Amino acid sequence: MVDDDVHAIAQIILSGREQLVLLRPMDNMLLMTVLQHEKKVKDADQFLEELSDPKLTKTLISASKVEDFEFGSFEDQHAKNLTQLTQMKIDGQEIVSERDPEDPKILNLLMDELKKSVAEAQAATHKSRAPAGKKKKMAGSTTKKKTAARKKKSG
Repeated sequence: MVDDDVHAIAQIILSGREQLVLLRPMDNMLLMTVLQHEKKVKDADQFLEELSDPKLTKTLISASKVEDFEFGSFEDQHAKNLTQLTQMKIDGQEIVSERDPEDPKILNLLMDELKKSVAEAQAATHKSRAPAGKKKKMAGSTTKKKTAARKKKSG
């Protein structure tokens, strides 16, 4: 593959599903990348229409950046939970699954919380930079007004 500068496409069973993969050489290994079928991938132009506030996105990213990322700090939570459940079964404990709380029906709640989080991150950043005694108020969210207007139009 290296000499001929070619890659391969294959269909395999992975996680109980048929997956489309790209196989290509890298150093002395064969690298496999899971691909998505064309029907499952949105056109890039569709994302531009969905962006509601690019400034908010940039602010959120800059407020949550981590300078020194440590991959080792992440645990395999699924394996940890599975081990715990297995041990409970071995110990003879009854395993009862709790019902997940319903997801909020309105995405505006998520957006409001996101804006609140960004505001808090910005406030913390500005607090360390701004002189004492000066406080700025943020404009309120108009999301609820827009939602009410949309409801009136549609129903």
